[in-house]
Amino acid sequence: VLQHRHPDIAAALAGNDVKPAGFDIDSVRKDMLTMLDAAKAQGCQLPVTERVVKVLDQAVRDGHGATDCTALPAMWVRQAK
Repeated sequence: VLQHRHPDIAAALAGNDVKPAGFDIDSVRKDMLTMLDAAKAQGCQLPVTERVVKVLDQAVRDGHGATDCTALPAMWVRQAK
């Protein structure tokens, strides 16, 4: 992913919008929830994936569901300030 998406991540970190969204946060969240459901069906837990879903949930609550997932690092940098 980084090999192909690093220009978008760099653009987001520089404060630029990444458009169009290639893989939006809503889609990433949906896939992570599917992983959790599959793991649960097998009697497994995925604690890191559970944490990722919580981070994605917050991004969606903040209105970023349609935002390209490469913008996540820039969001984290802004939140840390």
